[in-house]
Amino acid sequence: MVVASVSAVLGLAVVVWLSLGLLRPGVEARDVGFTVHDETSIEVVFDVTMAPGATATCTIEALNTAFGQIGLLDVEVGPSQSDTVRVTVDVATTELATTGVVRDCVLAG
Repeated sequence: MVVASVSAVLGLAVVVWLSLGLLRPGVEARDVGFTVHDETSIEVVFDVTMAPGATATCTIEALNTAFGQIGLLDVEVGPSQSDTVRVTVDVATTELATTGVVRDCVLAG
């Protein structure tokens, strides 16, 4: 009886936790492209989708041929009146980059 009660309480807690996470407005980023300028910088283009008026902080990485991080930049995006915003940033690098990507975006506040 005790095991069933504990299982029921834990199950309810998991359902509530998942529901709150799914109802919370999110942010999504999608890589669009990049342009390597030289050994010192790369231009990264990406789209950020979130609720109009929201603000997010996105972390952009520049990587070398071994996928090692050679540049990192945090960028504030928003607020905007549209759902999706295209962002173009220059990331300083310590050597020649072979790609630039969005590592993650999180809503501010």
